[in-house]
Amino acid sequence: MLFIGLDAAEPGLLREGIAAGRLPHLRALAERGVSGSLANGMLTLPGAVWPEIASGVSCGTLPRFFHPRQVITGSAAPRALTAADVAGDPTFWGVASAQGRRVAVVDIPHAPLATSLNGVQVAEYGLHDPHFGTASYPAPLIDALTAAHGAYTVPSCDHYGGTAGSNLRLLTDLLDGLERKTNLLLDLLQRDDWDLFACAFSESHCVGHWCWHYSDPSHWGFEPDAPQALVDAVNTVYARLDAAAGRLMAAANATCTIVLASHGMAPYVAGYQLLPEVLARLGVSSAPAGRGSVIRDLQTRAKHWVPRRYWERLGRLVVEQPVMRALLRPLQRGSGAMFFPLESPATRAAYVPNNTIGAIRLNLKGREPFGCVEPGADADQLVGRLRAELLALRQPASGQPIVSEVVTADETFGPSHHPDVPDLIVRFRQDLGLLDTCESATVGRVHVPVGSRWGRRSGDHSPHSAVWIAGEGCTPGAACAPGSLLDVAPTILEALGCERPAFLDGRPLLARATVSASQEE
Repeated sequence: MLFIGLDAAEPGLLREGIAAGRLPHLRALAERGVSGSLANGMLTLPGAVWPEIASGVSCGTLPRFFHPRQVITGSAAPRALTAADVAGDPTFWGVASAQGRRVAVVDIPHAPLATSLNGVQVAEYGLHDPHFGTASYPAPLIDALTAAHGAYTVPSCDHYGGTAGSNLRLLTDLLDGLERKTNLLLDLLQRDDWDLFACAFSESHCVGHWCWHYSDPSHWGFEPDAPQALVDAVNTVYARLDAAAGRLMAAANATCTIVLASHGMAPYVAGYQLLPEVLARLGVSSAPAGRGSVIRDLQTRAKHWVPRRYWERLGRLVVEQPVMRALLRPLQRGSGAMFFPLESPATRAAYVPNNTIGAIRLNLKGREPFGCVEPGADADQLVGRLRAELLALRQPASGQPIVSEVVTADETFGPSHHPDVPDLIVRFRQDLGLLDTCESATVGRVHVPVGSRWGRRSGDHSPHSAVWIAGEGCTPGAACAPGSLLDVAPTILEALGCERPAFLDGRPLLARATVSASQEE
C-alpha cells in the first residue's frame, strides 16, 4: 500500500496538467483507477486538514486546528501545541501498526512522532509546517538518512522575503529539496517489505504561497515583468512532484496506490487580520468602544514594518515572556490592545488564531479563567450582535460586504463539540480582491495591512481536495462517489485489511458506488 500526499496542491491545476499531458504519472494513475473531489474543513478550521486525514476524526472532536498558537481551554493565552499535546492522537499508521502491519511514514504534516511502531517514522524532514522538530522512530534513523541524502533545503519558505529575487532562490531550493526528499524516500522504501508506505510532499504548499501571483494577470500582486521561471514556478513544481510520485510508484509496485491533494491554493485575500481592531471598536475587547487607539495602531504598524522572521522571534522571546506580559498588561488593557485579550475580565470576545479563516472566542464564565460572559441568554445576545456587525462590514472601494457568513461552533459541529473549538467562524469573501480595509456605521473605517511590507504571501488555500486511487476494486477511469478527507484513513485501513476502529468518523471510499469520470464535476 502506497500513500502519497501532495500538500496544498490545487486540484484544478493538477487536473489541467493531467489533461494537457504535463503530469503523465498522475494521468496514468487516473486512467487505471478512480478519482474524485473530497470535501474538507477549509472554511471552518483550515489547520485541521492534515489531522483529519491522519486520524479520520472530525476536528470538532479532535481540535488540532492551529498548531503554532491555539487557545487550550483553561488557559487565556494561545500557545503552541506541543508533542505531548498530540502524542495520543490516533493515526491510520498507528492503527495499522497495532494490527501487525509493517509501516513506514515520512513527513505527514502536523503528525505526532510515534513512541512505538511496527516500522519506522520520519517527522518534519522537509515540511511547510514544522512544529515539533525533525526526528525519527527509531531515533538514529534521521541522522543516517540525512547523512546519506543531505538536510532539507528550505527551513521556512516564509523567511525568504517575497521579492522576485528571493522567490527565485526559493524555487531553486524547493526543487533541490524535492530531489533530496525523493531520494530519501526511495532509500527508505527499498529497506523493507512495507505493508504501508506513507509520505507527503510540501513543495506545492510553499510555491503556492509565494509564487501564485506570477501567472495570474488578475491577481492583485501580478508582476508583468517577472522572470519566466517564476511565471512557470507552480507548474514546474507540480511537474517535479509528478515525476517524484512516478518514481515512488514504480519502486513500490504496490497493490493499492493513493495520491491525495490535501487542499488547494488560490489568490490570497485575507480579511481575518481586521478582526482584532473591529472587535476593539465594537467595545467587546478590554477597552471601551472607540474609533482607535495609539497603542493598537503602533502594534499594527510594528507588525507590518518588521520582517516576519524577526516579528515571530520578537513575539516568542520578548513580548510573550511572563515578565514582559506583566509589564505591558496594564497599558494594553486600557487601549484594547492586549496580546492575549482573554486575560482581561473586561474582554467579552476575542479574535483567536485560525489560519486565514476568522475565529472568535467568547470570554465565557465557567470556561475561561477570566470569564465575564454568562452562558445562555447573555452569550446568545453577544453572538447575535457580533454576527450582525460583522455582516455589516463593507469594502470601501466597492461598497460590497466583505463577510460571506458567520457560523457558530454548535451550528458547524453540533452541541457536543470540543470546548477548544472557536465559538464563531467568520468567512470572508474571496471575490473582492485584497481585503485590508473595511468600514461600517459602528466601527468607522478600519485599515490593517496584510502581512509584512517585507513580504506577503500571494497564494492562500482553496477549499478543494482530490484523490486518485488505483488497486483492487477500482474501476479504471471511474470517479469516486462523494466523500471527505475523513474518509482517507478508513480507505487506507480497508486496503490493508485492517479492522476499522469505532472512533473513525469517515468510511472507506471504495465501499461506495462510483460514477463515470465525466460526472465527477
